Amino acid sequence: MTTKTNCVVLFVTFLTLGLSSACNKTEQKAFQGAVLSNPQGEIWVTRVNNQRYQLSKENLQTGDGLVGQGDIIETKSSSSVDLQYDTGMSMRLGPGSKLTIQKSNLKEQGGSPDVHVKLDQGRLLTRSEKLGADANVLVQTPTMVASVRGTEFLVKPDEEAVLVDEGSVAVSNTTSPNNAEPASPDVSDPKPPAIDEDSTVVVEEGNKVEEDSDEFVVQPLDEEDRQELDELSDGLEYINADTRKHLQDIISAYESEKERIHAEFQQQLDRNREIMDAEKQKQKDTFNSEKSRITGEDARNAMDRIKNPQ
Repeated sequence: MTTKTNCVVLFVTFLTLGLSSACNKTEQKAFQGAVLSNPQGEIWVTRVNNQRYQLSKENLQTGDGLVGQGDIIETKSSSSVDLQYDTGMSMRLGPGSKLTIQKSNLKEQGGSPDVHVKLDQGRLLTRSEKLGADANVLVQTPTMVASVRGTEFLVKPDEEAVLVDEGSVAVSNTTSPNNAEPASPDVSDPKPPAIDEDSTVVVEEGNKVEEDSDEFVVQPLDEEDRQELDELSDGLEYINADTRKHLQDIISAYESEKERIHAEFQQQLDRNREIMDAEKQKQKDTFNSEKSRITGEDARNAMDRIKNPQ
């Protein structure tokens, strides 16, 4: 296998299961999310507000092609999609997968990421350039958490195994549900996964770790492991200048659309206010007219009673 300077993470599970912050952007701050690219087959996205839509080549070019904190991405059988972060990190979500972006904080363009994703089922391949000391990238499954320290590794929770091609990876068991801290309902304040610190092992490159009777056993990678790493990492690319421009175009279009919708909303408010003011004036005029009529009738009746006393 040729030497690489990137990081690959793969999570695989076969469990049975089931906006958004993606478009928050200022010129001074990096986009706090990922760009979806290279969609294959049927992909569904669920936003924080529970809006759900199927990804297509058309809406991929809009704000629907951006995902961020709190969003859920699902792939059906024979489907896959890539997530590109503007920090030298990319992910590939394989067939039959469900991924939730628990936390997504990108400090600046090209800076260190603070990302936590949770894979409930399927496969996740993560590749990154060598991360800085302040980077914090966690990939969580129902049974384990991998903290990205190295440049290329593969995690397979269904087999309770982690394969490290280059660099190093810290792997820990999650605590039992009874001891785990409850998840925060506020996606703006996500809690880190609860882990068993005593179980943590650091797996160096060229090795894999497997869990056997609640203990981690480390052994060298074999040829089948290396082939799997090569196949799964094939074609997964980092964000480039063209993709970054595409990202900025999407955000600009989103901001323009947001301004247009806001302007139309304000216009509708103004029209509603005019209609309400006109209706109020109409009711006032009707009241005054009726008041004058009644007052006039009462005055005439009073005069008649004076002139013609009973």
